[in-house]
Amino acid sequence: MTASVEMAGNALQAIRNETIRAGSLETGGGLFGNEQGNRFTVLEATGPGTHYDASDVHFTPNTEVLHRQIDDAERRGLVYLGEWHRHPGSLTVPSDGDMQTFAHMLDRMPIDSLLMAIATKNGFGVDLHAYVVRRDGCTALGFFRI
Repeated sequence: MTASVEMAGNALQAIRNETIRAGSLETGGGLFGNEQGNRFTVLEATGPGTHYDASDVHFTPNTEVLHRQIDDAERRGLVYLGEWHRHPGSLTVPSDGDMQTFAHMLDRMPIDSLLMAIATKNGFGVDLHAYVVRRDGCTALGFFRI
């Protein structure tokens, strides 16, 4: 069965706003919603919160903030689906570091897949490329211009 992703307008807008706010720095956050089979529905996207590590070519989230975001989402009936982050320039595919990070996350969590969304700036806004990452690899799911 082929995987698919849908993203609510408010989730896309949150990613766009945070990507633009961050300027030249990488940024990111969590993706929350529902998963049924291979169908992911992203209802919310969060920003990085406070005290995260970011540069022009690197982003490391504050895991305490992310865990609080996960707890809050779960209380409201949403599931942690994965994470989004901004890449510099026009790199729209997962980097080796991205794949290592997500493989490590899958090894530590009782789930089979995670969403990864990569934001890049274009001349008019933000492009978002969504992927599903599983233990056996990564598959492109969709493209959103926001």
